[in-house]
Amino acid sequence: MEISDIQRKKIGHFFNVLDNNGNGVLQPDDFTGVGRKICVSLGLVPKTKEYELTILNSYRLFIQIMTDLGKDDDVEITIEEWTRFFEYNLIVDSDTDPLPINGYIKRTVNYIFNLFDRNKDGFISADEYIQMFETYNIDISNSAESFKKLDLNDDKVISREEMITAFQEYFLSSDPDAPGNWIFGSWED
Repeated sequence: MEISDIQRKKIGHFFNVLDNNGNGVLQPDDFTGVGRKICVSLGLVPKTKEYELTILNSYRLFIQIMTDLGKDDDVEITIEEWTRFFEYNLIVDSDTDPLPINGYIKRTVNYIFNLFDRNKDGFISADEYIQMFETYNIDISNSAESFKKLDLNDDKVISREEMITAFQEYFLSSDPDAPGNWIFGSWED
């Protein structure tokens, strides 16, 4: 079983979202840069505990991705390595349960909530979601539509469960109209 062209395109879109400096590879600076942007938006002062913790939490995602990829020889990830990782974790035997990708999804959702759930209420509000788009240089013109598609119960917030469902659709679905495809705006652009 091979991943679909739609899945491959979404995987590439996610790579581009994480490639914050746009140089075609994922490096520590892409992640610490996101942390610095978050600190600026929150008005955090450098060298304070909260500032340093935000940078550290951003960097942790990169370390986890490196660990997931089994990389220890260099500190950059190419699109080819990224795609192979997802191909390997999305191509599963029907007897495999849980899917290997589910651990990655839960870690990524935790990362998003740790960085963007500013009021720590356990939900991502529309404003927090827009902040995520701005931090990752995603066109915010799609943010309202994206948020609405991910808010499955229409309670005006995105729960962890809704975000996990969205990521599962993003990675596992070949349906171009799946609501989860909108996590990071339009993947077709």
